[in-house]
Amino acid sequence: MRLAKFLKVASELIEEVGFEAMTMTAIAERSGTSIGGLYHYFPDKKAVAFALLTQSTQEMEVRWQSVFEQASTLPVPEFVAVVVGQMIHIMESRPAYLLLLAEQISFSRDPAARQKLRMALARAFQAKNESLSDDRAFLIANVAVEIVKGLKNQFVGVPPERKPAVAAEFKRALGLYLGDALG
Repeated sequence: MRLAKFLKVASELIEEVGFEAMTMTAIAERSGTSIGGLYHYFPDKKAVAFALLTQSTQEMEVRWQSVFEQASTLPVPEFVAVVVGQMIHIMESRPAYLLLLAEQISFSRDPAARQKLRMALARAFQAKNESLSDDRAFLIANVAVEIVKGLKNQFVGVPPERKPAVAAEFKRALGLYLGDALG
């Protein structure tokens, strides 16, 4: 419960003042705990940021699993709409996630987790097109992930009224690519 409170407060502070201006003292004060209590969970604010990114990534992986399960039954345009819709949901429900991604904080994400996500996506693509080799499906998955990463990068700093247009362009780009690659 305490950990969840710290992460919620840190997320709010990042949205309000940014990562650089957020302090461990501010997290502790707003959480109603001592600084020592916060340091029991996190050695520094970089660790807090990493926990927030991990939390968002785990939520995305759960959401992606349901998308991957739909891959074989959905036409490519609907599949793309679901993929982009899931990304937009994460970005809108966790604005601090986007802000942290824009920061120049070096984190090393578990390569096995990254590989697992891409392999799941490759299998979803093979469900759509059974003639795809493992290598081709994995390559398509890697390119699709990079396109989706571009959406995340574009959403940082985009005024809310422009986000639908940005999302529409990424749906178009991903739809054209996947339509051709999975065709």
